[in-house]
Amino acid sequence: MGVVNQYVAKMPMWLAIVMALVSFPALSNQVDADQQTASPHVVFINPGSKEDPFYRLVDRFMRASAEDLGIHLEVIYGSRNHILSKNEALKVLLRDKLPDYIFLINIKKNMLDVIPRANQQGVKVFMFNGGLLAEDREKYGFPESKYPNWIAEYVPDEIQAGYILAKNLIDKALAEGLTDKDGTLYIAGIGGTRKTTSELRIEGLRRAVSEYPNVKIVKLAYGYWEKDKAKFIAEQVLKQTPKLSVIWNASDGMALGAAEAIVGMGKVPNKDVLVGGIDWAAVAVDEVNKGTLSSTVGGHFMDGGWGIVMVHDYHRGYPIQNVLGQSKFSMLTDDNVAEYIKYFGKGDFSGIDFKRFSKAHNPELRIYDFSLKNILNQLNSAQ
Repeated sequence: MGVVNQYVAKMPMWLAIVMALVSFPALSNQVDADQQTASPHVVFINPGSKEDPFYRLVDRFMRASAEDLGIHLEVIYGSRNHILSKNEALKVLLRDKLPDYIFLINIKKNMLDVIPRANQQGVKVFMFNGGLLAEDREKYGFPESKYPNWIAEYVPDEIQAGYILAKNLIDKALAEGLTDKDGTLYIAGIGGTRKTTSELRIEGLRRAVSEYPNVKIVKLAYGYWEKDKAKFIAEQVLKQTPKLSVIWNASDGMALGAAEAIVGMGKVPNKDVLVGGIDWAAVAVDEVNKGTLSSTVGGHFMDGGWGIVMVHDYHRGYPIQNVLGQSKFSMLTDDNVAEYIKYFGKGDFSGIDFKRFSKAHNPELRIYDFSLKNILNQLNSAQ
């Protein structure tokens, strides 16, 4: 036996493996490549249920994205119970075979303790739709800082939602001459509850109104996300302000209640008084198409599916450039609602080619564009 062979024979096994990988870089590179191309396992803790209107859309959009991109997606439901959702997430992290990624929606701070546990277990966290409050940043920090396996937080720009809804309603009302004799436009706002996303949406309303010297908010009340409460508020303000022209709502459900109040007062919604809401709820989309509601703002149910695209790219070596990102809302009006219903009216998103939005499949892509306009352009080009 030669000197070299004698040395190798006495070498510890671990050192022999290291030398083999160093000696054969092609083999080492192949291992890395296999890890990047292997289908990742993603667990999504859905805080809703299979029957929940909003979270059902979140679920369907994520499944369409995962199927298109070859990702194994497992969905666990929290049934609108934030404690159950947290416990389900912690149970996932106790598994013998852990997932590669876990998608979380932070509601009532229920997922805060999951972040350090996942980081310790080596499971990467993608948080969307509901992120951290400013008061929690000191303890938990930001993605990729204190907890490196927390790779991103992608939440809706709620201020923008309230802003673009208000702008749409105000501009349309002014264009149609729905002002008082002195040129003043009167608007009422119905929020959801305090210390929730409603407050940010109301801030967007205020910012929009501040841009118009002749627009005045005559009433701002909280409808607690309930249709009947919003209807009652709308009835009262319509009696107090006969020349009211716009009712802005923090949700579609409340917008539908306001529309009923307008009818009850002998007026025509979307003609005498303009009404709009936020969420792209199916019934609200239908009412925009019928002409009862002026507009609905939404698209945030898609955020989980776009998160799947980002994780797909991340898994293949494309870093998430903005780890503290904000998704943008889009508007449905009589200009584009028919096209939206044509493609998505039945809640089927399989027609979208998610690879078209991926950097891994389009290396020349520098910035993600998940806008409704871009989605519709892709679908129309496939016709």
